[in-house]
Amino acid sequence: MSLNPIHENLSTSFVDLDALVRYLRSMQFVGRVSIELCSYEAEIIFTPLNTLQALERDLHSGTVTKGKEAFQHILERVRDSHGRIGVYRSAEPTAWPSRRVTFVESSIAAEAERIARSPGDTPAFHMFAAKEVKENISVTDTEHLLSEILTTMNVSLAKARLNFAAAFHNACTQLERAYPFLADQDESVIFRGESALVRVNADPAEFAEAVCKAVGKVFARLNERPSLIKVHVYTKHRILYLLNTRRRQYERHGIYLPLKKAVE
Repeated sequence: MSLNPIHENLSTSFVDLDALVRYLRSMQFVGRVSIELCSYEAEIIFTPLNTLQALERDLHSGTVTKGKEAFQHILERVRDSHGRIGVYRSAEPTAWPSRRVTFVESSIAAEAERIARSPGDTPAFHMFAAKEVKENISVTDTEHLLSEILTTMNVSLAKARLNFAAAFHNACTQLERAYPFLADQDESVIFRGESALVRVNADPAEFAEAVCKAVGKVFARLNERPSLIKVHVYTKHRILYLLNTRRRQYERHGIYLPLKKAVE
């Protein structure tokens, strides 16, 4: 099968593979995404029928897995590993059997359909490493947007006499292994009263992803306690408002999808 490279050597540390797959599928992409990790290879095939087929190879054991199980394993492996991702478009029909069987969950398919029906003039900057983006992205703008999000969270939780700053810093500590730069959280995120001041101390896209994941952990804690359900709903509503009104800015700075995932 003839393949035309679109992106090669994308770092798994910067690219959200789950989001990338949803985006490509929404664009009726035909080709494949390859993943290379230590002693591990995988491929996700996008067929002309807009279905997905997945295959993974464990180079140590020689085990080969296909189908839905392989697809889920691929997403899990990429989240906790450092490796490379390549995106290749095909000008020819895929050699894999074309069956109307999709290996994605209904929630992913629904999101892909939503993206496909939305205006197509918004670049998917959130999908790729900052170095792959040709347009210059202002770090200062990223800092302002993240500061707005954290300030909104802080104000919302303060209404219920909850300490968001402490909860956020605790979440950052849990994420330090995946995002080492969060070890300097006392300098990167400063709370002053109800306001939050963010200073990006790493790659902007990766930093934004880390902050959103920390926010997600705070939401998860709120959701675990029945007594805080009203706080959870109120805070979620305020963040969803930001997602709707700031969508273009959030997408441009790699914030939209990570924050949406954190809220959901």
